[in-house]
Amino acid sequence: MLVEEGDVLAFEHGSVQQIALRLALRLPDVAEIHASLAAQWAAIGARTCINTDFPTGLHLLRCDQPQVAAGHLLRAIRLLTEEGRNGLAAWSAGLATEAADRSGAAMGRQEARRLHAEALIELRRYTEADQLIREALTIEPIDRLTWARLTLALARVSLGRGDLDSCRRNLGQAEQAFINLRDRDGLRDIAHGRASLERLEGRPQLAVRAFEEALQLSQRDPRREVLILAGLIEAQLMAGRVAEVTEHHHRMRRVARKSGDTRNIAQAAYTSAMVHLYRRDLGAAERELHTAAALSATLGAHWLHLNCENSLGEVARHRGDAARAREHYERYSRYAEDQGLTNAAAVGHINLALLALAARDDQEMDWQVRAAERALADQPRHWTWVFVGLMRAVQAARLRDEPRTRAWWSVAREHGLAQLRTSDLQLPLQRLMEAAAIAGWSDISRSALRTGQDLGTWRREEEAVDPAAAEALEEDVPSITPDVWDD
Repeated sequence: MLVEEGDVLAFEHGSVQQIALRLALRLPDVAEIHASLAAQWAAIGARTCINTDFPTGLHLLRCDQPQVAAGHLLRAIRLLTEEGRNGLAAWSAGLATEAADRSGAAMGRQEARRLHAEALIELRRYTEADQLIREALTIEPIDRLTWARLTLALARVSLGRGDLDSCRRNLGQAEQAFINLRDRDGLRDIAHGRASLERLEGRPQLAVRAFEEALQLSQRDPRREVLILAGLIEAQLMAGRVAEVTEHHHRMRRVARKSGDTRNIAQAAYTSAMVHLYRRDLGAAERELHTAAALSATLGAHWLHLNCENSLGEVARHRGDAARAREHYERYSRYAEDQGLTNAAAVGHINLALLALAARDDQEMDWQVRAAERALADQPRHWTWVFVGLMRAVQAARLRDEPRTRAWWSVAREHGLAQLRTSDLQLPLQRLMEAAAIAGWSDISRSALRTGQDLGTWRREEEAVDPAAAEALEEDVPSITPDVWDD
């Protein structure tokens, strides 16, 4: 009859649950039963120091004490969110919203919706989160701090949806309010959000600066510190600032171990894998990724688990095992598409296109690039357009279509080609250089060569004088990984 589902017991069949519920609700003393259960849960919490706010608040709400229930449920949401139990946090937040609406206090109604939205953002349910935030903003009176926090939450929703203009605008508005209020935590979150935005738009140098600012504002919060350090490390790798990584890497691992929080340990393992992948220590990278994947699966941290799948594909690709790499990339892309995660889907298709480019499978490459392009249709400034533009230019150059080659080459440059330090640029740059040289477009061929040299991608400049002689990249850097904010 009953089965365990995560943190709760549930009826095995919905029909049995409905029958049991109808029978229970017909009891004449149902309110008294809820009141008794609330009192017992509160007593258990007081006696054992275990947090029982959620069941206490639930039963208080059901015995028509919404004002008292709201306080318990709001505290429960904060604790559940802090523990990463976002599904249960969202359920608790729904009850808190009901309690706050019945009690009528504007601040409680706003806070319940904000916390509910924050839990939904962690679950990538952006449409529902957006609706709740906008509802909260219409409830009056609203104080400046609440308004700023809701506006910051809107920025997170916009970032998740890929609406980067709205994200930047909301971050700016919320930042000014936090400055006026001298709210350090709010300013830290603004810096973190801005860093994520800069990474998404292909400006890793600016992302590094914003992550460093967020790190300075963090106040001994291990979870936040690990997330900021992880983002900072990946931005430094993207920017080619290798010498700065080691210190932050050691700090991240130390904080994660000291915290004892499995989420921090999983995140640190994943980011460590990125560092090892950068150094081409593939064995160490694979071990860290398997650790991170196992922990994230246990925690229900789906986004981190998804990133592990992509990075395991990178390990396989750098080992020369294209078949296994393709398996990882295809699983990654399929799951991302099923979940509506367009950024991740585009990344997966680009990685599959890189495999096809290496195999000189023009038809497969064309299909994968078009799939990435469709995924990015509503995100015109996402940095993955660098790869779409570059590979589209390669395709057009092979067909001797000069106008399209120049147009797509411009797309790649305009989306931050010169900002990235990734070895994944090696092959498409080389193929474009070769195709442009054969077609007689010496300016494009020289520009592709110069771009590679400026990025430090060619082993020796003298080898790159002849387009056919350009070979491997000098720098080993991690490949494409979608960005996250507070995951």
